[in-house]
Parts: sequence; C-alpha cells; structure tokens
Amino acid sequence: MGWMKKLLWFWKKEEVTEEEMQSPKEERSFRLYIEKIPELIAYFRREKGIARKDLELVLIDNEDQPAYRMLEAAELLAADIRIFYIKTGRPDAFEAFAQEAMEEQGLLVILLQEGLKEH
Repeated sequence: MGWMKKLLWFWKKEEVTEEEMQSPKEERSFRLYIEKIPELIAYFRREKGIARKDLELVLIDNEDQPAYRMLEAAELLAADIRIFYIKTGRPDAFEAFAQEAMEEQGLLVILLQEGLKEH
C-alpha cells in the first residue's frame, strides 16, 4: 500500500503545482498582448491612413487589473501619439505617468474620471 500513498501524494502535488502555475500563465498571456500593442497601432494607423501627429487614443482602465499593468499598457500606447485620453476611476494611479509623459514626450494626457457626466 506504500506505493498507492506515493501515487496519491504525487497526484495531489501535481494539482497544487498546476494551480500555482495558473497565475504565471495569465501573466505571460497579458505580457504577450501588451508587447504587441505598438505593432497593432501601427497596423491600424496605416490601414486607415492616419498620420502620427493626428493620432489620439483612449485607454479605458480595467480596474480589475492592478494599476501597474494598466500603466504598462499606457506607456506602450503613448509612444507615437499626440493626445492620450485615459478614462479611469482611479486617476491618482495615472497622475505621475501623465506628468512624466508631458515632460519627456510633450504628450498631452487627459485623465477622464469614470462616473462623471460629460456635457
């Protein structure tokens, strides 16, 4: 019966390992898509004939994601645009990014708070 206990222990260990690995898989998946953002923007810009100086983007914050992930996406999106709108319920998380983008790239970042009605 000793080998049966070892086999059960091995299966149990494998289940825990797989559960622990779900988080890194999700992280890799997120990074894979994030890294493709500049290529996607360039593709759509060329397809629609939009000049870089005329490109304005809107990022809608997914508050289910940690702020650092959304900031990663924002930094990649900010590369070749003129005006960047960020719609968020947590503007404090993006204020430093907005200031840095203005100082370093001359990029105007407009933070739009969710829940406020625009007229």
